Order: sequence, then structure tokens, then C-alpha cells
Amino acid sequence: MALIYVLHTFLYTLLSSTSLYTLPSSTSLSINMPKVLTLKKQLKEVSQKRKSLTVVQKKEVCQKKLSTSSIKQKELAIEYDVSKGMISDILKEKDRWLAIDIDSYQAGLKRKKKLHFP
Repeated sequence: MALIYVLHTFLYTLLSSTSLYTLPSSTSLSINMPKVLTLKKQLKEVSQKRKSLTVVQKKEVCQKKLSTSSIKQKELAIEYDVSKGMISDILKEKDRWLAIDIDSYQAGLKRKKKLHFP
């Protein structure tokens, strides 16, 4: 135990006496590390604001998933800038979205308006 104390004091006096290892008191050390975003964090940043897709975009999502089955829902969510849950909901109703004609009036709509019965 005494040997550790002697080594500690020796190293302390050696390091503090030389100006090579000491920093001026006005110097502050700060390290700025770049942000590394994982796929999960990217999805979280994407889903901050509510977004909606047009019927044409929903049809494109379904067609992309059918043509390349290896594409993941996360990748589609990032590509269309929506949440993964929205992509999942679109793919659940893929028959509905694939049946809609692109030239029709419904193709330009984002949401289906409900009629209120008087």
C-alpha cells in the first residue's frame, strides 16, 4: 500500500512540475462527435409531423412491394417520408389501392371525406 502511495506522489509531482503535460487554466476541452443516426432514429425524426400520401403514391407503394418483395417497410417509410405504421396500413389494403384508376378524380385525393347524414 505504501508503494502505491509513493508511486502516485512521484508521478503527480513529475507531471505537475513539467509544463509539457499541463494546460493553461483558460483552456477548455470539448469534443464534438458527429451524430450517427440509426434507422430507428431516422424513422423517429421522420414521424415528427403528420403526413399523408395521395392515392397515386399509395398505389406506387403497393406496386413497389409487389415487384420487389425483399424491400422492407422501413425503407419504404424513409423513401416516402412517412411512418412505418402508415406503410403497414397501406399494404393491408393493397387490393383497394391497386384497383383505383390513376386518371380518376379519386387519384388526386389524400383522404376520403365522410358524408355526415343530417
